Amino acid sequence: MNPNKPSILITGASGMVGGHIALQLLSAGISIRLLVRNRKKTEHYLNELIVFYKLELKLSDSNIEWCEGDLSDIPALEIAMQGMTSVIHAAALVSVYSSDTSKMNKSNIEGTANLVNLALVHKIEWFGYVSSVATLGPNPDGLVDEDYFWKPGKHHTIYATSKYMAEQEVWRGQEERLSVLVVNPAFIIGPSTEERSSARVFYQLNRGIPGFINGEGGYVDVRDVAQAMVSFWKYQECNKRIILSSENLTTQAFLKKSAVALNAKIPNREVSGWMVKLASRIDGLISFFLRKRPTITKDLVRMSLSKNRYDNQKSINLGVQYRSIDQSLAEIAPFYKAQFQK
Repeated sequence: MNPNKPSILITGASGMVGGHIALQLLSAGISIRLLVRNRKKTEHYLNELIVFYKLELKLSDSNIEWCEGDLSDIPALEIAMQGMTSVIHAAALVSVYSSDTSKMNKSNIEGTANLVNLALVHKIEWFGYVSSVATLGPNPDGLVDEDYFWKPGKHHTIYATSKYMAEQEVWRGQEERLSVLVVNPAFIIGPSTEERSSARVFYQLNRGIPGFINGEGGYVDVRDVAQAMVSFWKYQECNKRIILSSENLTTQAFLKKSAVALNAKIPNREVSGWMVKLASRIDGLISFFLRKRPTITKDLVRMSLSKNRYDNQKSINLGVQYRSIDQSLAEIAPFYKAQFQK
């Protein structure tokens, strides 16, 4: 492999996971090709990470080939696929608003289908997809592992549904002889310059969270997700799914650890499920009359009330090493503290 000639295409580099995967590869001296909607925005985020992690790395046209376009832009995808042997698909639209369903399906499901179709046309040798543990389980009696498949029901969020359907496109590619790997990260923690996705909780803690909902889930450092994905690409792990999760924590425990790391107020008051559902209905009515988006959506309530614990043994058997959540929070807290002061 010639490291100066890109052979791997990455989507979603303006987001936490895609951005960290890109930097992992660049730090290893491997040139990459990025499919981005906005080059300037992506460069800004990657440079923020480079400064924060104190990496001896400079973004240049000698180590990155830029392709501007989105997942619905077939001509742009055609150009992006030219000459590639591998794809890491980390781009996704995340939302808890039902009004975003069509947009999310177009990005997450149709966009993934477009990539898979072109990967087959261009005879891509390895296709890695970053999904979510939201597409697995639940297992009320114990840990959720890779064999706890999706069970239809109203308890699924629109985001989880879109990611599940996107996975089906990837598995379809496998049936058509595309070598694929699906990773299912738990709740990802890491530095983000935008108040979106999993980073939202840190910005909300800084403003103050009055209470917590008695949920439970898995948590993982974005650097561990990126390192795992790069390792799986390097060793061409394929035709399997792998859960990526460091620790299982109650929502209260995670919020307490996060608040301590950020020097924020610790939310100590438990909010019961019926109170959250009632607040969601009231918030929905107020938002309807004020013609604005609600703060407490049904999907947000579903996510907050869920209780799932995840088995990471398969990933550990494949060599994945995890930071503790305490370590992760201590190391990323300075990034958010700097953001809060801007």
